Amino acid sequence: FTNKVCLLLYRDYNIKMTILYRLTNQESLRDLTEDLLAIKSIGIEVESVTCDGRANIIKAVREVYPEAIIQRCIFHIANEICNWLTKKPKSEAARELRELVCYLCRINYHEDALLWMRAFIDWHTKYEEYINEKSVDQESGKWWYTHKMLHRSTSHIKRAIPNMFNYTRYPNIPKTSNSIESFFGHLKDHLRLH
Repeated sequence: FTNKVCLLLYRDYNIKMTILYRLTNQESLRDLTEDLLAIKSIGIEVESVTCDGRANIIKAVREVYPEAIIQRCIFHIANEICNWLTKKPKSEAARELRELVCYLCRINYHEDALLWMRAFIDWHTKYEEYINEKSVDQESGKWWYTHKMLHRSTSHIKRAIPNMFNYTRYPNIPKTSNSIESFFGHLKDHLRLH
């Protein structure tokens, strides 16, 4: 929330029930691990976690439930990248990546996921030099990626790929965290009214 209050909420997707929540100031590894240990201590076994992919969440799950399947929220991935690339990207590479990313939420089957990954690899191969192009300040010698947001988007996808399409192999895993986001929606409405 805007006042630096963070609500950590653990919700069962199948029974639509909140298991645990905590108010804190950030999603710290310590808090997340502590919460997952509390959930485990009451006998709840976690088979999968659908999350936005923040490193602390993944580390905590790996520590407490090493067998659990991590699913990156497809909507979060697509939304982040579309925001970074803007609605009307200037370069052909960015336009093509945006089009590819916009297709992510429509993938429901493992074969489609494999085709998408093949298309991403082909796109990356085609534009790799452009993506990694660097600009250098002649005086200081400092450099940066010339196409920063395109590079960021590509890196984001590459980090997410191992946990992007688990839902296509395990049908009980939700592909987005939208059910929890809609749950937050009414809380935010109440907070605004308050």
